[in-house]
Amino acid sequence: MASPAEPTHEPKPRDNVSRVKRPTPGGLALFVGLRGADIALQYGLLAHHVANPLLQFLGIPTLPACLSVRFSGSIWTGLSSLPLQPRLLLCFAIGSWLKQSYWAIFVTENEMSAGSAIGISLFNTIFNSFNSITSTIAPFVAPLLPAAASSVLSQLGFISPLQADQNNLSPTFLFGSVMCIAGLVVEGLSEVQRRDFKAKPENKGKVFTGGAYGEQWRLYKTKTSWSLIPGLY
Repeated sequence: MASPAEPTHEPKPRDNVSRVKRPTPGGLALFVGLRGADIALQYGLLAHHVANPLLQFLGIPTLPACLSVRFSGSIWTGLSSLPLQPRLLLCFAIGSWLKQSYWAIFVTENEMSAGSAIGISLFNTIFNSFNSITSTIAPFVAPLLPAAASSVLSQLGFISPLQADQNNLSPTFLFGSVMCIAGLVVEGLSEVQRRDFKAKPENKGKVFTGGAYGEQWRLYKTKTSWSLIPGLY
């Protein structure tokens, strides 16, 4: 007789956020602080181009810093002096910090371990920094391309041959900005809707599939990586 087939055990998917419900003020403070520190880093990258020495060492041409005196005054003072594009990028970083801090303090009941705080913050900082750094070197891609390709990509806004273009909003920059704002709003709204649903005793043990959270979950189930789109402009 053939031996019965052994049961297969599929590995459980890894969850980056703990599902244990308990207060962790230390981890929460670390998370909010690290996400806030990211704003200072993005300000340095966008306003003072602190990555320029490394980029120049690697042979990558860079733009001159938007603000000549390094780290003078506050971030809020320097924000109004930045060209429009880096100013918006910094505002998006600030908006992301505000949204995630609100979620961590007022929405989630799950624990925030030190490892989760560091991991989530590092993930956000890496992508924000990539966006900030590439915004300082993209204008110099144009001379490396054939004239026809350079012209088309410049018109579409994928490359900017002049530093002055940082005060203009290209179609791709506008598209990315709208996607970023929409992502922050929809994600924040869905988290609040889910929290309010779970707070009602009659919904204990039920899965929330309505509102913005339901739409977000359906996109996730279809493996649609909408979250990557804002970082590509």
